[in-house]
This record gives sequence, structure tokens and C-alpha cells, in this order.
Amino acid sequence: MADMVLGPEGFSYSGSTNNKDIGQPFYRRAGSTNNYNVGGSWTNIFQSPDWSIPKKSQLVMNFRVPIRQNTTGWGGAYIRTYYRVNSGGWVDCGNSGYTTAMGSGKYMISGHDQMQTFDFLNKTSDFTLGFLVQGTHYDSQNFDTGGDHDINTGDGAANTAIGVNSHPWWMYMTINGWTRP
Repeated sequence: MADMVLGPEGFSYSGSTNNKDIGQPFYRRAGSTNNYNVGGSWTNIFQSPDWSIPKKSQLVMNFRVPIRQNTTGWGGAYIRTYYRVNSGGWVDCGNSGYTTAMGSGKYMISGHDQMQTFDFLNKTSDFTLGFLVQGTHYDSQNFDTGGDHDINTGDGAANTAIGVNSHPWWMYMTINGWTRP
């Protein structure tokens, strides 16, 4: 059986990598057009659906959130993620540490991209998996997330949806996974 390993050079496989050992791939995606003004306490900014996930799976979760600083202070953010299995209690995955661009004297528009890997090879039956994302500010300057970051008032081509309900400047999460035999 091949195991996918995340190392300093990116992803690699250990062991046999023939098709019978890799399993079936799957993909999930959810987005949000909600707007949040995030202050000094941890604020829920995104919650995924409880996705159906096949047993014996490994996956990579990617999360993207645009962030707009509405002041000329240093600004910045921390992002924290949780997951839950079968609608159970939330499990803390830790926080990002300081993230996004800092810019004293600027109204910064930036974002946060996060990737985390999960190993559910011990699950012997299909299950559900949900995620919760929270944010808080770095200093005393609030920030805005989601559709409220105002990039969509720019060029018409930049604010045209790509596909059904898919706006690249809003928050979204994707799951890229694979099952094991």
C-alpha cells in the first residue's frame, strides 16, 4: 500500500504506487458569500457542510479567505480551524499564527490560504466530516472577510462568476481526497 506523505519537497508516496494501492479519489467544495467584520475575539467566519466521506480515506483541505483592512493601522489576522466527525464535538487544529499582509498607512487587501492534511485510514465505515473556521485580528484593527472586502467593485471581468455559484474572491473550502483499498 502507498502512503501519501507531506514533506519539505511537497507530497510524495511511500511504498507501492500502483492503482490498486492508491484507491478512489473524491472532491468536495463549499463557499460562502457571508461578510464578517472580525474584531478582538475569535469569530466564526466559515462552516462547511458535514460532507459524506468514504471509509479509509486520506485528504487535503484547502481554505481561502480574502481579507480587507479598513484602517491604516498595521492590521493582520489569525485564522483557526476545527473539524468534526459524524457531527460530534469540534476538534481544534490550531491557529495559523500571524497571517496576511501588514501595511501601516495602507488599506490592505490580502487573503489567507490554508492547507491541512487529514488521515482517516482507521475509519472502517463511511462518515461525515465538517469544518469550522474562525478569525481574530492581530492588533486593535478589525478586518472584513468574504464578499465585503469590496474587490468586486473593480473591473467587470474580475467580478464575473466562474461557473455555477463560484466567485473566486469569496471564501471557499475544497477537499481533495482518496480512499484506500
